[in-house]
Amino acid sequence: MPKKALSFVDLPGNAPDLLLTIGQGVRKARLRRRWSQRVLAEKAGISTHVLQFIEAGKPGTSIGSVLVVLWALRLTAPITLIGLPSTDVEGQALEAVASRRRARHSESSDDLDTDF
Repeated sequence: MPKKALSFVDLPGNAPDLLLTIGQGVRKARLRRRWSQRVLAEKAGISTHVLQFIEAGKPGTSIGSVLVVLWALRLTAPITLIGLPSTDVEGQALEAVASRRRARHSESSDDLDTDF
């Protein structure tokens, strides 16, 4: 059975808005450079069809295709911030709570009175 293509209704939270924002940004960057879709697609090594999907914010477009288009536009610097452990505020908070639990090893006063 063929796999069902993703649609905007399948995506959680603000993911559809993020895809549209990325697509609009790619389109604007392309137009600022006065490149046609064909030129950008060739520079990125993808088809114009895939580039149209990216610019439309179509779910299911591969992240690899999006990244090569951003690379061709020289817009990869902000991408390096995505998924960095240092930007994971929730994960850092959970890790801090877990480390506090591990550090709370209770020692009785009898354990501290050992002779060396």
